[in-house]
Amino acid sequence: MHYSYLIIGGGMTAAAAVQGIREIDTNNPIGLIGAEAQPPYKRPLLSTALWKGEPFAQVWIDIELQDVELFLGRQAQVLDAAGKQVTDDQGTVYTFDKLLLATGGTPRRFPWGSDQIIYYRTLADYRWLRSLTEEGQRFAVIGGGFTGSEIAAALAMNNNYVVMLFPETKISERICGPDLSQFLNNYYGQHQVELLAGERAIGVERRGAQVVLTTQQGMALLVDGVIAGIEIEPNTELAQAAGLKVVRGVLLWNVWGQVDAARRLIVAPGPFQPGDLIRRLPERFAPERSAADVGSAMSEYDAIIEESFPASDPPPGPLALL
Repeated sequence: MHYSYLIIGGGMTAAAAVQGIREIDTNNPIGLIGAEAQPPYKRPLLSTALWKGEPFAQVWIDIELQDVELFLGRQAQVLDAAGKQVTDDQGTVYTFDKLLLATGGTPRRFPWGSDQIIYYRTLADYRWLRSLTEEGQRFAVIGGGFTGSEIAAALAMNNNYVVMLFPETKISERICGPDLSQFLNNYYGQHQVELLAGERAIGVERRGAQVVLTTQQGMALLVDGVIAGIEIEPNTELAQAAGLKVVRGVLLWNVWGQVDAARRLIVAPGPFQPGDLIRRLPERFAPERSAADVGSAMSEYDAIIEESFPASDPPPGPLALL
């Protein structure tokens, strides 16, 4: 199967890129390979609106209206950049003129209790947690960052008791600063969330219908479910195996789903030619337009590749256009 545009990844980035392509090119074929069985959906709603009673139908993105062929529940396993082809885990071979890697990331995992912990990220994770809340009302959330705090709030607003543990002294301390973090500590503590600041989880085991989460300081928390809202690792294996230069992710892409370093997108006349630069994309993209602008650039130029960025930048999920 041959596509003018082939996208690997089935998330919001991929869907927005399809939109951007179609704004420039309404005719040439687009193929999309997604690891999840579902078509692209609005991931932020999984930890916000759906827990506030919003209709589940709002989660879906109408990507089919963009005339794109979807290959869902499949993993792209081999990228032959020189031959311009991709092979998936079912042996299907796709050839392309231009390729977008929008493979996102996978939550980091603990070396224990893998089948007892919900590493909250996907629609399947949301459904799993929802089913647990129908049976129990006590939950432990590991992580005090953006994802962990949203999940804890979602559970608490649905009348669940939540214990939240994180190694920092305050919620989202690295992001919000001391004053706002202290406000969040106070606010969460007043709304059915027990905070175990400066604490780490070290193990979990099943006990009947519940699980016991043990902590570094010797606590044993008996709960109905354990949710990890922690950092992700960029899915860069495919790009690395294909010979792409990967530095903490193919392209800096932050937790908000925006290109926070759009100025580092470089348009080049062909794949893997970072030294032959012909144009820079705009310094800033509007948040709702960032991935769509990447798709538009994809339809207009031969390649977009990354420029080096400081090691101090936050870890991204990868996006690379070849």
